[in-house]
Amino acid sequence: MVTLERMKSTVPSAPDLDRDIHKAAMQELGYCPGHQQLGRSDELRDVIKTCDELGIGRPFTNESVEAYKKDIYRKDRTNIILRIAAVLVAVLFVVSAFVIKASERDDAFFAIVLFGFMGAIVAGGILSNMKTWNQIILQCYQGPVPEFAIQTALDFKKRFGQRMTFEVEVFERTPDPFLVAVGLYGDRYYLEVWNEPKYKQERMA
Repeated sequence: MVTLERMKSTVPSAPDLDRDIHKAAMQELGYCPGHQQLGRSDELRDVIKTCDELGIGRPFTNESVEAYKKDIYRKDRTNIILRIAAVLVAVLFVVSAFVIKASERDDAFFAIVLFGFMGAIVAGGILSNMKTWNQIILQCYQGPVPEFAIQTALDFKKRFGQRMTFEVEVFERTPDPFLVAVGLYGDRYYLEVWNEPKYKQERMA
């Protein structure tokens, strides 16, 4: 199992950019990259500072979250079965196409094309049923959310106001949901995670 890791204790420094120049570039020229880079850097430092002041863990690193999600996705039994089924279907249609070709029928070419098309549709239909990670706005999420995660969202909402929105990111109702704060520039901060099936009022990591 991949381990989730929180951001390190060091606070990232601000980019070496002239704030006044990039603010003016945005306002007068419509050129935003520098201003956005500074804004994202300030936001990250504010998030880390808020976590430290609240006494909660810093956000999980994006690298460890992505590795964790891929691990859950890869090991899910339903997804494994569906991948195997899709491969078997593809093999079946390939073998059938060779049989048709060997029969030397006049319509063999069209039959092979038809079989290939049908095989792609069936295999694609099977794979489309694979479980995925879903991002659900917090107010629309119907599953249980532990009180410590709710308190974190309330504390962040008080600090950031409309600059932050909140989502639950969950893998088809299986463990483990994340509480995610989405910043003004679209950056995602994975603040909390909990084990939904066991549902205990305690942090997993």
